Amino acid sequence: MNEPPFSTLSAAIETWPIAGTFTLSRGSKRVAEVVVVEVSDGRHRGRGECVPYPRYGETAAGVVAAVEAVREPMSRGLDRAALQRLMPAGAARNGIDCALWDLAAKRSSQPAHALGGLPPLRPLKTVYTISLGGPDAMAQAARQAARSLLKIKLGGAGDPERIRAIRQAVPDAELIVDANEGWSRENLAENLTACADAGVTMVEQPLPAADDAALAEVLHPIPVCADESVHDRATLSRLKGKYEAVNIKLDKSGGLPRPWRWPTRPAGWGLPSWWAAWSRPRWRSRPRRSSPNAPAWSISTAHSCSPRTARMGCATRAARFIRQARPCGGERRYKPGRVRPIQ
Repeated sequence: MNEPPFSTLSAAIETWPIAGTFTLSRGSKRVAEVVVVEVSDGRHRGRGECVPYPRYGETAAGVVAAVEAVREPMSRGLDRAALQRLMPAGAARNGIDCALWDLAAKRSSQPAHALGGLPPLRPLKTVYTISLGGPDAMAQAARQAARSLLKIKLGGAGDPERIRAIRQAVPDAELIVDANEGWSRENLAENLTACADAGVTMVEQPLPAADDAALAEVLHPIPVCADESVHDRATLSRLKGKYEAVNIKLDKSGGLPRPWRWPTRPAGWGLPSWWAAWSRPRWRSRPRRSSPNAPAWSISTAHSCSPRTARMGCATRAARFIRQARPCGGERRYKPGRVRPIQ
């Protein structure tokens, strides 16, 4: 359904300092750059946000320019469905899409999940990310975090030592590992075994997206999740036989409408999915009741050191349903342990 024309569309870059340094296999950063998109009809104002992915050639300035380029079609009443056709998937489209959801919620005085035909929101546990570093430093950070669910950034030489040190430091925490494409065919089996021995629940994107064929050639002692290897529904089929779960990021897929309709269990093979967003600071005192950024999916969570909103994110209870789905395209025998079935 077309909405009345919009009077304004704007985008602005916000820079938020990170406590310390956030490091992963591709590099480090000390600030988080967020692009905030606002759409107004003169009476109501919808807000959305997105984070440019340098991994895919995006910059904050480029995202702002992409948003501003659609100002004229937006002024003529461009709706979410038309937005999907007009813009390519990416951070800019996601920022506008989330702003349109927020605007629609405010116009209708209904929360966004109700407009989307989804069940009421409920609290979800999010992970706390431990930045890549030396074994002792990561173990200390994990201990000081005092969290029950941790996401461990790996992706360098000595990863078995890192995960062993962390497990010794936090014997009762649930651990999820994210290698950010930092492993290789040569160390894949060793690193997966080390993670399994440490009781890790899941490993995310161990190999480069362009060179992940080896995942189909080795036994998976624990589930492996695709991130950089999947962007939209068209890329799902190439995951078969290599991954047991999918990480759907809104900045990557370009907004909300399509992702929640992804067929994650097509043609007889199961792919549990979870939702994620890149590092965002907290919303300050902005209203949340009608925000489209609040998680409305029972399999979602928030990914980052300090999520800016309660937006979809990093591996909340992915482990709870990974057991229940069939492996995608082959027999996998997981070790018993910390992966639990849905209750």
